[in-house]
Amino acid sequence: MSDRQVRFVLLSHQYCGADQLLGALAGIESVRAYGELLNSSEHMRRMSAEPQLARYRIGEDGADYLDKQVFGSASDSDATAVGYAMAYEDARVDRFMISAWTYLIQRTDIRVIHLTRANPLERLVEQSAAERTPGWLDPYDGVASYEVEPFSLSSFNCQEEFDRHVGLQLWASGAFAGHPVLDLDFDKDIKSDFQGALQRTCEFLDVGAAPAAVEFQIPIQVDPHRIVVNFEELKEHFRHTLYQDLFQADRAGLEW
Repeated sequence: MSDRQVRFVLLSHQYCGADQLLGALAGIESVRAYGELLNSSEHMRRMSAEPQLARYRIGEDGADYLDKQVFGSASDSDATAVGYAMAYEDARVDRFMISAWTYLIQRTDIRVIHLTRANPLERLVEQSAAERTPGWLDPYDGVASYEVEPFSLSSFNCQEEFDRHVGLQLWASGAFAGHPVLDLDFDKDIKSDFQGALQRTCEFLDVGAAPAAVEFQIPIQVDPHRIVVNFEELKEHFRHTLYQDLFQADRAGLEW
């Protein structure tokens, strides 16, 4: 690989705007940006890789795949930056796949775009709404035009998802502390100033100016207070816990 070629990974939870940020980067001629190449779903891996790359197959060494297929295959190209998206849940199917995490952590020359979200309740509600909607649209294609019926969430599922959301974000912050890192927040950066976030990302990757007039399209907007039938019950359940502020209308998310 060329010494001048920047390698990067976009770390995030799903439903944090990573798809649209990566899509905007992929539209830049000097950037090769792939989706979730190491997702547990074979369909997702195929969609993220082909036709430019051979998709990862279960049983392959994840570190070897990244080093040779993802980054190594671009060494003779004109791209100045090469990278892909990695959800925290990716690359965890088996010991072969998980070696990709070891590779990423040890290669401190890889630049990390760390996209976080302060409100795990809103993320869980958006994910739950999407799963209940057969006509869910790809975020690249525009905004969905449908109504989501109200639904309930179990306190157990909420607790589990909140813990996982917070724990994985904290883990990634520590694991990649030795890398060049660009921290982006979903609400403050992606949702409120997508163009500015894209420009900072381009500068971080040394690829020049961002494309003009790129807007963030929210595929689905749901108000937890209105769409979650048992919102008040959950609010009471999480009173006097780490997550109580998520159920307050004037709080955007958790603060540390």
